[in-house]
Amino acid sequence: MSTTTNVVISEGISFNYLIKGTLLAIFSGIISLFFLPALIGLVVGVALVLASSGVEINIQKKQYRRYVGIFGYKIGKWNDLIT
Repeated sequence: MSTTTNVVISEGISFNYLIKGTLLAIFSGIISLFFLPALIGLVVGVALVLASSGVEINIQKKQYRRYVGIFGYKIGKWNDLIT
């Protein structure tokens, strides 16, 4: 029997980078009409707009982290729980 060691409390899409991501996506979309590699900026801009946030708790290691999730990857520093 397997047990999950992480508890995830998602805050959903945070919109912390809404303005920056939207501007990057718009400008990259316009520039990509003339310079195809600018599509990378478009993808990054959309990723910033759709970034999510939350808290993840590792019960076995007694650690937690606030994370920012981009395309399913969670980025954040693990901290020890105070007992």
